[in-house]
Amino acid sequence: MLSVTGGKSKELLPLGHMTVLERVIEEAKTVADRVIVVSSPQKPDVRSAALSLGVEVVDQTQMRGLAHAIGCAEVEGDMLVMLGDCAIHGASPIARMATLIEKAIDGLIAVEVVEESKLGQYGIVDVNDWGVISRIVEKPTPSTAPSRYAICARYAFSGPVTAFINDAAVNWQDSRELGLTEVLNAAITAGFEIKAVPLPPESRRADVGTPEEYATCLQWGWS
Repeated sequence: MLSVTGGKSKELLPLGHMTVLERVIEEAKTVADRVIVVSSPQKPDVRSAALSLGVEVVDQTQMRGLAHAIGCAEVEGDMLVMLGDCAIHGASPIARMATLIEKAIDGLIAVEVVEESKLGQYGIVDVNDWGVISRIVEKPTPSTAPSRYAICARYAFSGPVTAFINDAAVNWQDSRELGLTEVLNAAITAGFEIKAVPLPPESRRADVGTPEEYATCLQWGWS
C-alpha cells in the first residue's frame, strides 16, 4: 500500500472529500453518543486525525488481534464495532443494528454476498433461513465456504457479548493474535445468538486494504 498511501495510514486515504476514517466516524456518530478509536502507537497520524474529529482515542500498544483491540476500549454495555479501514458506500446498516440490539438480540454482524473468487479474503458466516449464525469460517476456499455471505466490517453487541469479548481479551495469554472470529465462535458455542444483517441492496463495502481495492472504490463516486 506504500505506493498509494505515501507512508500515511490507509485509514487516512481519501474517498471523495473525506478520508475513510472520517466517513467511519461520521457514520458512528449517527447512532452513538460516544465514539472510541482504537489505534496503535505506530499510527500517530490516525490518533491525531481522530482527536481532531472530537472522539476518544485509546492505544493498542501490542498488535494482538482485533478482539484484543476491542478489549482495549474497555466498553461496558452495548457496543458497535466498525473497522476504520472500511467505509460504506450507500446506506449504512448501523442504525438498524443499533435498534435490534436494543431489542435484546445478543449480537449482529453485517454481511454482503461476494463472488466465489473473493471468499478467501473474508470471514464467511454459516447462517440459517432465520439469519442465525452457527459459525464463522475465516478466509475459506470456495469448496469449504459455508455460504457466500462475507462479514462487512460492522458489528453490534449486547452488554453480555461485550463482556465476553473483554474477558477473552483480558485473559489472553497466547503469543499469537486473538482474532474476533475465534472469540465470536466461542460465544456462539457458549449459547449467545448472533444474527446476520445484510447490507441494504444499494450499499457496498469500500475496503481499502489493497491498491486494487482502493482503485475500485474510487470509481464509485463519493459525495
